[in-house]
Amino acid sequence: MSDPICFNKAIEDELSARRSAALREQRAHIMNVRNNYPAIQALRDELNELAVDFSGKMIASPEMSDELEKLAREVLDQKKAEIRAKLSECGLAEDYLELRPRCGICGDTGIDGERMCSCVRRIAVESRFAGSGIDRKQSFSSFCHELPMEPKDARALERIHDYCLAYADNFPNNPQRDLLLIGPPGRGKTFLLNCIGGRVIDRGFSVLRLTAYGLVNGVMESIRNGVPAPDLLIPDLLIIDDLGTEPMINNVTVEALLSTICLRQENEKPIIVASNKTPEQLAEDYGERIVSRLMSPRTGKVITMLIPSIRMMKD
Repeated sequence: MSDPICFNKAIEDELSARRSAALREQRAHIMNVRNNYPAIQALRDELNELAVDFSGKMIASPEMSDELEKLAREVLDQKKAEIRAKLSECGLAEDYLELRPRCGICGDTGIDGERMCSCVRRIAVESRFAGSGIDRKQSFSSFCHELPMEPKDARALERIHDYCLAYADNFPNNPQRDLLLIGPPGRGKTFLLNCIGGRVIDRGFSVLRLTAYGLVNGVMESIRNGVPAPDLLIPDLLIIDDLGTEPMINNVTVEALLSTICLRQENEKPIIVASNKTPEQLAEDYGERIVSRLMSPRTGKVITMLIPSIRMMKD
């Protein structure tokens, strides 16, 4: 699979800013403990004295360095455990004195083992697309499970909720990589897109949600300004909402959508699409090539939201 992301100044600056912020926070926490928590500071002083003492012994007795190192590790770990317990007793987090990078995977270095960390992709999405486009106020935790609808409709909505939640929790290892949500307006498609996107972001992946209008407009802007079109292969998950509301521009709209879908599928990058149109209308408007790619049972799951209008119930 190709990876279009590379380090640039914006990414390097963001990673550097994150590292600096984490270091400032740690120093502030150390100073707070030093000034206001004498019992914790006393334990920290003991830890430092033990570390210096063991270092001196290992230098003085190199023939016993292995045994001393093992003993030192045990003693120092015990002292660190005492410090964590005392921090908790004082109402502070056990890792209060530790360096806490924003990315727990790479420590804000941008490198995860021998590959680029997923946080770099999230930074790229934020910098190149001015945010993920996900409404974080809409989430699975705010999903309303009790709506005034017929039992069969309520069960259908619960099944949709459960599938979308499982999709987000299993991302990117779903048997059917792509997802197509179709149904009339007001059925909660955009809400579910935000739920999935937010959950996937929380799991450490990058997400970009844009409308079909925004996608086409981005392509048109690139044509007018003579610059490359937005690289929609960057995000781990691409969500295209409101397919069918964008203007139909000859040699632009269908081609832009098709090239985006093809590019991501060829690179095994998941894509979610939502539309108010039926499969028949999609085929008529966009052609069989797009519909066959979105609705292929091998790679995609189609969810048809044939339930009453949720928007009407809430209004």
